[in-house]
Amino acid sequence: MPPLPRKSSPMLHDARTALLRRGRLLALLAGALTTLGFAPFNLWPLAIAGPALLFWLWLHAGRDSGFRLGLLYGLGLMGSGVTWLHVSLAQFGDVGWFLPLLVTGLFVLVMALYYGLLGWLVSRIPVAKRLRLSLLFPAAWVLIEWLRAGSSAASPGCSWAMLRSIHRWPGWGRCLAALASAGRRPSAPACWC
Repeated sequence: MPPLPRKSSPMLHDARTALLRRGRLLALLAGALTTLGFAPFNLWPLAIAGPALLFWLWLHAGRDSGFRLGLLYGLGLMGSGVTWLHVSLAQFGDVGWFLPLLVTGLFVLVMALYYGLLGWLVSRIPVAKRLRLSLLFPAAWVLIEWLRAGSSAASPGCSWAMLRSIHRWPGWGRCLAALASAGRRPSAPACWC
């Protein structure tokens, strides 16, 4: 039996429209909030909520804004998560203030480009909405994380290592499971554990 069509209230539609208008700011904030899901903050639900918000923005935004939203998410994630690089160069390298800012800014931009590439990729593949949420986004995310982690500029500390408790799967499988949970409906059961 097919599900009953939902009636969308005008107030809900207006709220969704208002959120989409602020999509760039939301993508930046989602990236920054995702950082709080990792050590030393360990607010782990934010490691799922941040990508879920980004997935939602990608679903409802136009094809041309996928790269931009992904780049802004990456800038928020990496910009708030790699302050150690600036501190290590400025305090322990004793190279002044400009070089640490430049190096950190370039590092953040290069790492954010991976998320921009991810946004461009998922916005270009025309598939059904449920398939995007449950398979395409998580698989593409794991691919980009794998490429990012394998690059010479990557930092191994900024990974999904908090998910090592799912010991049945290797590291990238855990990442896929976490991101797939961000794309499923709250009422759907988690079937991978």
